[in-house]
Amino acid sequence: MNANFKWFRLVLAGLMIFLGGCGFRELPGLKQRADDSLKEVMLQYRLRADLVPHFLKLIENRKEPAWVKLRDEVGKAHGNAIGADVALDKLDERQMNRMASFQYQLSTQLVNLKRAFDADPKLKANGEYASLKGQLERAEVRIASARQRYMAEGPLFNTRLTKGIEKWANKWFYKFEPVPALQ
Repeated sequence: MNANFKWFRLVLAGLMIFLGGCGFRELPGLKQRADDSLKEVMLQYRLRADLVPHFLKLIENRKEPAWVKLRDEVGKAHGNAIGADVALDKLDERQMNRMASFQYQLSTQLVNLKRAFDADPKLKANGEYASLKGQLERAEVRIASARQRYMAEGPLFNTRLTKGIEKWANKWFYKFEPVPALQ
């Protein structure tokens, strides 16, 4: 019995060394990095959306039909974008696509708004507009950077989740779901 116990301990030690070096312990870290990068994307979208009311305030007194239409379209896109916020733990592929669609609509409307402002010399010369435009441009750069990071971290986690020992470790221990792809 003592010899069997020694063999059992030897096999158990070998198994622990093998499993310790195979990378399945990296899954929680990869999941955390993917979640953190998605949170950063959502935060940057939110910060950009927070700028929209300030832009709209600059044109609230404009009564020309083109400005009223633009204000309504930007306001609608803004409302859709902030209304699409969802808890990250409940975010699935369908909701991610819906959120991405609303963010794209907001981006398009903000481009139209900037073009209209730049075409109007009085508004273009407004110091508040120049400040908001700079903030918006910096927000767009931060969004692009955050999206790039998530588009690297998310697929890396999803790939590791479905391969080799990590697949088994996830099935038995972690029970992580793949993170949704960002369009």
